[in-house]
Formats: sequence, C-alpha cells, structure tokens
Amino acid sequence: MLIKVGSFALETSRGILAAFFFSLFLLMAGGAALGWLWHQTSLAKEEVERKEQELSSLKSDLATTEEKLERAKRTVSTLQKLLKGKNLFQKESEVYNYLLELAKQSGVEPLLIQKEEPSSKKKKKKKNSGDLNVKVVLKSPNKERLYLFLIKMKRTTVFSIAAPEEMVLHDTLLKATFTFPMIKSNELEKLKRLKVL
Repeated sequence: MLIKVGSFALETSRGILAAFFFSLFLLMAGGAALGWLWHQTSLAKEEVERKEQELSSLKSDLATTEEKLERAKRTVSTLQKLLKGKNLFQKESEVYNYLLELAKQSGVEPLLIQKEEPSSKKKKKKKNSGDLNVKVVLKSPNKERLYLFLIKMKRTTVFSIAAPEEMVLHDTLLKATFTFPMIKSNELEKLKRLKVL
C-alpha cells in the first residue's frame, strides 16, 4: 500500500513538473511571439510615418507645381493681351518695310528710316543685342497724321522710344528713335504654340 502511495505521489510530482515546464514553455513562446508582434508593429508604424511624410512631400510638390502652372497661365494671358495681333520682327528689313508701309497708310512722308548704332555710353548701359534702334524722320501736312502714325504703330507692334527727351514732334515733322525687340525663330514658334500670336 505504501509503495502504491509513493508511486502515485511520484507520478503526480512528474505531472506537476511537466505541467510547470509546459506552462513555462508556453510563457516563453508567448513572450517571443509578443516581442515579434511588437517589432512588427513598430516596423509598420515607421512605414506608415514614412508614407505620410512622402505623401506630405508630394502634396507640397503638387501645390508648388499648381502655383507655377497658375503663374504660367497668367503670363500667357498677359502675353496674349499684349501681343495678340501685333507685328513681331525677326529681321531688320521687316522693320523697315513695316515702317514704310505704316507711313504710307498714315499719309506721311518718310524722310529718314535707318538703323541707329548706340553710342559707347549707351552700349555700356544696355547690352541687349536683341533690340533694334531705328531713327525715323517723318514729314506731314499736319500733326494729326503724325499722331495717326504713332497710334497705328502702338496698335500693331511692340516698341519703345529710345530717348523720349530727344523726340521732336512739330506740326509737320516727327523725329524719334524707336526701339524694336527682335525675336528669334524658336521664340516665335513657342509663342505660336502658346496661341499668343
């Protein structure tokens, strides 16, 4: 009887010990699984944060692009208003022919239409080789026709007066130097593609 009790106690002890080690194993396995899960969660969180940063950067880039596009649209719109229907020139001969035709339409007599080379002082101040200075002297029966010439020129081309203080406008005479921006063929094509001209 004593042997049976001892044998039962031994079996019970072994069962308890086995249960203990099994529980310990489960605990360790659970801890490892929990650690792995925590690590994966941290990685996922970092990935989400990285994606959010990328998204924020993309939104910022998109906003910048939209702003640039809006500025470009405003620039094109301004160019359309300024240049639509205007004569732009690529060659000097085109400018001279334009001025001669305009003088004829306005009923004035061109006494002088020639290229004016800028002085050394003006060259230092302005180095834009894309500009053409043309000295113009016109004779007219009355001042109204001279004004008509200037109004037509303002409506049909882009120009500036090189030296306003030197401009002479009498009842029958106009003497001035006009500056015309000369445009390159590739620039002209760009303006046409933008439907500015």
